[in-house]
Amino acid sequence: MANETVYSSGSVFIRAMLTDCNGDAVLPEAVSAIHLNVLEYLPPQEKVTAYYGKVIPLSAMLAEVQTDCDGETFNFEHNPYDGVNPIFPKRQTTYIVEVVWFDKNGLPSAHQVEVDAL
Repeated sequence: MANETVYSSGSVFIRAMLTDCNGDAVLPEAVSAIHLNVLEYLPPQEKVTAYYGKVIPLSAMLAEVQTDCDGETFNFEHNPYDGVNPIFPKRQTTYIVEVVWFDKNGLPSAHQVEVDAL
């Protein structure tokens, strides 16, 4: 899968298929919290402070698996942009966008996507 590409001053609408350790789609009732981490891909992997450990509302988990126009399935969608801080502050930089969901026991699972900021 190719990296997502956005302008450095833009935001990204994250759609992901969050699965459990068996590869099954995660249901909203199985999730106790969702966090977002954004950091630079290459060392020293600087964190984007406003978007590292950012709490995402549980409403980002969808009740049913959806399919987009490209045939990709997803059960999570959210745009984390806060209206003030750029998500991707540096041009010509690749970022790791990590969605971390926590089960009812507080155990984390992560889903990552790479984003190229132009």
